[in-house]
Amino acid sequence: MAVLSALLPSTMAFRGVSALKLKQRQLSLQWQRTKAERERIFRITQELERCSDRHLADLGLSRADIPDVARGTYRRG
Repeated sequence: MAVLSALLPSTMAFRGVSALKLKQRQLSLQWQRTKAERERIFRITQELERCSDRHLADLGLSRADIPDVARGTYRRG
């Protein structure tokens, strides 16, 4: 029984560290996905901002539509 009680605290500490590392990894992956999505939105916005008003009109867009297009939430009216 003494052996079991001696191992129990270290086992519980290991589980705590493992859970912490897992959570840290999940947060890191979430941050990477969020960063990639923000970069994608920025690139799309920059590309559309470079277009002339005439070109945007040919696409059926106005400058006010650019943020929605970049985020993927644009709906034709």
